[in-house]
Amino acid sequence: NDFLIWQIGLGLTGQTNNDNGDANGDGTVDQADLTVWQSQFGSPPPAMVTAIPEPATWLLLVLLIVPLALRRR
Repeated sequence: NDFLIWQIGLGLTGQTNNDNGDANGDGTVDQADLTVWQSQFGSPPPAMVTAIPEPATWLLLVLLIVPLALRRR
């Protein structure tokens, strides 16, 4: 997908972010940007966050904890 973005944006100037393929932030989509994309190919995204349980998981935990709490009384 990144390659396609770079390919479509190739030759654009005056870019303010990497939405059109300007990976090195110099304002122009060119061969240097492709090199940046290629060097990061297969790497995990820079802002990896831990998984957050889905609401159903929380519901299961509550359904497990409530009977245990009532049992101890």
